[in-house]
Amino acid sequence: MWINPLLYALGYVQLTFMRQADMLDGRTYAISYCAGNDDSVPPVHIEGAGTSLDQSPPSGRSRLSPHGLVQEYLSYSD
Repeated sequence: MWINPLLYALGYVQLTFMRQADMLDGRTYAISYCAGNDDSVPPVHIEGAGTSLDQSPPSGRSRLSPHGLVQEYLSYSD
């Protein structure tokens, strides 16, 4: 997978897969990874190359676009 070497080159040396969605303020956030193991690390959300970052998926599986998901998660998290 080409994304791992890229993220490593950007300084993300320890990614932790988020097995279930994080719950903040009564809302769920299905973020892919976080950059470590403690609560102070940033989220890392990985999407496919053909995914639009500013539109919700047509399947309706997510209420937000990938960009909106991460932005709202950052707004509600510590």
